Amino acid sequence: MANEAYIDLAVEKLHAYFSNNINTALRAVELEQSLTPYSLPDPHVIKHRAPFDNRSPLVQIYENTWRQKAASEKLWEVDCTILLSYASGPDLDAGEKLVRRYVTAMTRVLLNSTLGDNVTMARIKDAEADASIGDKSQTRMLRAFGVDVDVYCPV
Repeated sequence: MANEAYIDLAVEKLHAYFSNNINTALRAVELEQSLTPYSLPDPHVIKHRAPFDNRSPLVQIYENTWRQKAASEKLWEVDCTILLSYASGPDLDAGEKLVRRYVTAMTRVLLNSTLGDNVTMARIKDAEADASIGDKSQTRMLRAFGVDVDVYCPV
């Protein structure tokens, strides 16, 4: 299997798993915090970098680096990023609070993530917060999760 096949498998499986589970996690956070249903809108989830995509909330899933972890075991590690982007309104405190609720849901999804099909594990390695001024002077709040994805290929 060529290197790009490991990367493709890691990103595809992480994207599918995250996409299939984030909405349920968001509904659970809303219920626990007595929020109105769907006050945390379902994010658009894509599997590539999209710096000019202004949809909000937007989750981008992509690879950063990859390396052979154990040659004798045919195990590769693909470092991926899951990046949440949210366009906040004028109340930045409310925007930060909303983004933190997304982080709670995202963390829950990633804490139990055996992805299947030779992708043996995904684990959070770090997280980071940032903000930038986007189109029309919107404040775009960002949260990035670094996720290690292990890919095994018996061939």
